[in-house]
Amino acid sequence: MRPTEPLMYVSTFQDKENSKMEMKSKKRIYWLDNVKFMAMILVIAGHHEIGGEAGLLKSLIFTFHMPLFFMISGFFFKDNKLFVNVKKALKSYLPPYLIILALTLLFCCVIRPIIWPELPREMFDYKWILTTSLLHFNGFSVFWFLPCLLVSYILMSLIAKIFKNDLLRLIVIIVGLIAVKPLSNYPMYFQFQNALIAVAFMFIGYITKKYFFSPTYQLKKEISHNPIFIITSITSIAVWIYFVVTKNYINMVYQIYPFYPICLLGALGGCIVFLFLVNKLPESKILGKLGQNTMIIFTVHAVEHNFFPWDIYKSNFSEIGTFLVRLVLILVVSYVIILIKNSLNNLNNLYNQ
Repeated sequence: MRPTEPLMYVSTFQDKENSKMEMKSKKRIYWLDNVKFMAMILVIAGHHEIGGEAGLLKSLIFTFHMPLFFMISGFFFKDNKLFVNVKKALKSYLPPYLIILALTLLFCCVIRPIIWPELPREMFDYKWILTTSLLHFNGFSVFWFLPCLLVSYILMSLIAKIFKNDLLRLIVIIVGLIAVKPLSNYPMYFQFQNALIAVAFMFIGYITKKYFFSPTYQLKKEISHNPIFIITSITSIAVWIYFVVTKNYINMVYQIYPFYPICLLGALGGCIVFLFLVNKLPESKILGKLGQNTMIIFTVHAVEHNFFPWDIYKSNFSEIGTFLVRLVLILVVSYVIILIKNSLNNLNNLYNQ
């Protein structure tokens, strides 16, 4: 029996190390889920336009919030086979896109005119919605984001497949950024022009994860002494503050990029500040569950944003009050859907066993 004792001790030690890794992984998930959830709150707040179209809050949010989502997506990007990545992208983004489209047609083209017949209907012409969403694949209103995310993820996968060196990948992405301006003079299909910008932020997220984070998704301590990171952070944050104060914000829906490409550097600065602040949030099971299901929150928000005429109520009640009511409704509906989804998954697992 004695010769097996060292092996037993090794096994016990490995179990302890695996347990530590699992604990770190859980902490890592909480932090990332907080980031995704708080980013979703920014989207809802930005669309509610507290303070109006020219308000400081909208400027604060719109200078970086959509690039942040693409950066988060790049953080999770993996150099898998091209087919695997394309299949993953289609499975992740196409179903919610079609669900939002179907619900938008139902609520906005059928139910909304019945409840609010006095409201204009031009924006909700079903033929136009189907043309821009299916034929052009540009999405409609809020959910332009999904085709852009799908196309940019596929572009990122193509670049990763063809070019194995990160420097070559960077050069290709920069060429894409240069092409954005001349391409903006032509009609957009498949959110292609926006996708070229989205890929740049995906790549930033990918590089950040690869070089500045540990395998357990913890920020490396030596990053605070990295001169490239320090100079980039200070410069981009300063540019971001300038764009916020001057209210020159990005609007990817309409391809508005003020002082392009400097606005992209400002967006990076906003992302850095946001990530730093969210990293200070405590762990929360509720936030974690919501953060793991931001696609459900986005789907609920995309439908209610087009269906419910919040502007009518904003003019009669306080903007903050209507925003809080809106936020609570979105989160409650989303949480119920999440619980139902989890229950169905559990029943399916029990059935398969």
